[in-house]
Amino acid sequence: MALVRRIFYWYLHDKLGVGKIAARLNSFGICNSMGRPWTGSAVYGLLKNEKYIGNMLWNRSSKKLHGPFVKNPPARWVRADGAFEPIVDTETFAAAQARLNRNNSKIDADQALTDISRLLHESGRLSLKDIRERLDIPGKSRVRRLIPSLSDMYRQVGYCPAFDMTYVDQRIVAKRAMAEHLAELTSKLEAAGHVVEHDSSFSMLCIDHGLRVKVTVTLGHKEINCLPYAMATRSRRHPADLLLIGLFPRPLLVLQCFYLLPETLLGDSDELMLSPSRVPGVEAFRTTDLSVLLTLCARATIEACHGSSDRNDYR
Repeated sequence: MALVRRIFYWYLHDKLGVGKIAARLNSFGICNSMGRPWTGSAVYGLLKNEKYIGNMLWNRSSKKLHGPFVKNPPARWVRADGAFEPIVDTETFAAAQARLNRNNSKIDADQALTDISRLLHESGRLSLKDIRERLDIPGKSRVRRLIPSLSDMYRQVGYCPAFDMTYVDQRIVAKRAMAEHLAELTSKLEAAGHVVEHDSSFSMLCIDHGLRVKVTVTLGHKEINCLPYAMATRSRRHPADLLLIGLFPRPLLVLQCFYLLPETLLGDSDELMLSPSRVPGVEAFRTTDLSVLLTLCARATIEACHGSSDRNDYR
């Protein structure tokens, strides 16, 4: 009960999105009621569930013989209000629904720019962290589609940062391209019978409730020979078993290769340049496609041969 109240508090008072709440719960090592890592959709379902204000609902979905589950309209729901003691009060629940429902409305990019301009006037500077934490703008991903360039957004509100914004925009392009590759990988894994959980940005994959893969992109770091090399970075908040890195060298931002390596390769360092001079044999972790991860996750049952006199004889 305390955890449910805490999630509502984070959502309403800390203004965290469902994805950020799921990441925070996972970083604390807290699993959901099924014993699995939290996802944004699971947090969303919790915030929408009326059982936490004491109401019981039936017939929200139905299924005909050999047919799929379908959602029933609210008029067909069977309700029992006040069926048991609520965990959160109705005012808190209503406020959460109001905030959740904002994402169903059409996003006004002009209003978003006005809010960002106000933040600039109040603080004298802008950063993505400030915009995320201090502005409660619904549908940030849809706003980014209307204003795809961060430098263009800063220009529209009259902010001139002291650093080059090109790098930030290039990373956004690389992350979008990486997400497309991961969406394809996820489909293949699920088609092979694996369970894949991930956040909205594909920054972490959890395969079969056990294997955790941290996903990053790098634009290339140059050594003396001026060749771009990938940079592996450890996440202290979200430890993983494997690191999956997409290399998108500037200025073309075309995928050159992937690196799939154990996080333990970093040793005590938080980051490591994947060049032959720094990591001998690093090319063994390099691949041009993600089929290696499919092979790594493949499982085969081992059955004893019937009628074999040798217990160590398996097929």
